[in-house]
Amino acid sequence: MTRSESRFALTPVQEEANRLLGGRARHIFLRGGSRSGKTFVLIRALVVRALREPHSRHGVFRHRQNALRASIIQDTFPKVMQCCFPQHRYKWDGQSNRILFPNGSSILFGGLDDSARTEKILGLEFATIYLNEASQISYGARNMLLTRLAQRCGLMPREYIDANPPATDHWLYAVFESGIEPRSGMRHADPSLYASMVMNPEQNRANLSEAYLGQLDALPERDRRRFLLGEYQTVIEGALWRG
Repeated sequence: MTRSESRFALTPVQEEANRLLGGRARHIFLRGGSRSGKTFVLIRALVVRALREPHSRHGVFRHRQNALRASIIQDTFPKVMQCCFPQHRYKWDGQSNRILFPNGSSILFGGLDDSARTEKILGLEFATIYLNEASQISYGARNMLLTRLAQRCGLMPREYIDANPPATDHWLYAVFESGIEPRSGMRHADPSLYASMVMNPEQNRANLSEAYLGQLDALPERDRRRFLLGEYQTVIEGALWRG
């Protein structure tokens, strides 16, 4: 039985992630294997924030707009609304790629693969930015988005991130596992503002088929470690951080 066929409930690991999202950290990274529930719980948290604070603005970003449309706009977001917020109405504005709520809040969906689109993003301020599949997003693009995390409202500014773990020379590993700024090598002034946790498919078994889990388990070992076990890929020691 799937979520939509039964009364909705977060899985235990999603409950744990939800508590992390409501804690002190402002920069939160959920990493792990494929279809582990990361994106679902982050979209849910983003909608909660939009509904809680009228006229707040939130953004979901991915490297390519077409991938964002296929994975979240047409799939995850409607599922979240159906399962978690069936009583709430919303409107899709295809011209601006935004979800509009009756309380005046909005969620913008943006790809970073087009300079004109990126320029429009730079003209807006957000209460939440969410980097989906951030292993594909450069460190420079991430920092550009952080400059727009500046909307003054009743919400603490938050950066949400998810990804299948990349290699250990990626900026995600530097920022969230090593606790340093990749370009300068300096440690975070306040490490408590950064948090990460692992979410893996095994912990989302209630919403996955045994056949799918078996497919992940049968992958070549390197891919199995990344997409089933949610492990970073190791690189040669001493490699520079990649952004």
